[in-house]
Amino acid sequence: MLRACYEADCPTFLPRRAGVEYASEAVADALGLNDSQYQWVIDQYMKEKELVHSFPTSPMKRLRLVGALITHNSDCLLAGMVES
Repeated sequence: MLRACYEADCPTFLPRRAGVEYASEAVADALGLNDSQYQWVIDQYMKEKELVHSFPTSPMKRLRLVGALITHNSDCLLAGMVES
């Protein structure tokens, strides 16, 4: 009888049904059951995608970026921060 009432959306059972659904969602959230097991893969993909789209498109801006990277790496090499 309870199952039939639950599936049929009986007016007397609706408040309890909503309470049970809320409680089950709260427990699932607390235990982390709603989180993706491979969320780190999705995050890494989105980060790489953002990096590719943020790379300068004009040749001059690219040259400045490469020059800055070379300068930074050579400064670190001279300071002994990076092994050759």
